[in-house]
Amino acid sequence: MLGIVASRVVETTGKPTLVLNINDAGTQAKGSGRSVAAYHLFNSLAPSKELMTHFGGHHMAVGLTMPTDNIEAVHQAMEEAAKTQLADQTKPPLEISARLEPSDLTLDHYQELRQLAPFGPGNPEPTFEVKPQAIQDVRQIGQGGNHLKMKVDNGVDVIGFGFGELAPALTAPSQTKLAVHLDENTWKNQTKLQLMLKDMQVVQPQVIDYRLPKLSAEQFHTSKTYVFFDVRVKKNSNNGSNSVAQPR
Repeated sequence: MLGIVASRVVETTGKPTLVLNINDAGTQAKGSGRSVAAYHLFNSLAPSKELMTHFGGHHMAVGLTMPTDNIEAVHQAMEEAAKTQLADQTKPPLEISARLEPSDLTLDHYQELRQLAPFGPGNPEPTFEVKPQAIQDVRQIGQGGNHLKMKVDNGVDVIGFGFGELAPALTAPSQTKLAVHLDENTWKNQTKLQLMLKDMQVVQPQVIDYRLPKLSAEQFHTSKTYVFFDVRVKKNSNNGSNSVAQPR
């Protein structure tokens, strides 16, 4: 489970990640790490293996156990390695495998996709584009509202870890594209398709502030929606232009 959490953090941030579970006594930390292609996680931590009671792994993943007193030292070892390995590293572009229509969003299609598993380095999990025709029940969840949950099209659940702040922007399906992984969720003995949000694009109208000490007809020469807060200003602007505007 900790490895799955670490993988999702890496996907969201583009940075190598360790996720640790501390025992009840607060003395031992055990966990997993996941990385990005530019950062050799095993080699970065190997010089500090004397700080750990268990350590193993490879380029993209490690498992480790250590006294909690050594967590900060291990963290600093990762930071030092990152200064050279990730000096020019940016979050890698998200590769889209295909676009899915609403009729493709079924549990049967998810189960067919699982025949390609296991996913990992050399066999990445496919990412799909979804252009929803409907978006409902958008809400922020989790501590501080950091995460996003909503339904698209025929009531398919979408979960987005770390996307909570974008919830207010999800008002027009026609302006929204989602990049997702297919998943499943079982609740009360019912298993349904679930989409795990990896990224999104929301195209919103551009707002230009035309407030100036004096308006002129030249400001209204293009076909746009103009918003006026004073009816008199609207009338004056229409006197010298062909624009059509409604006071608001």
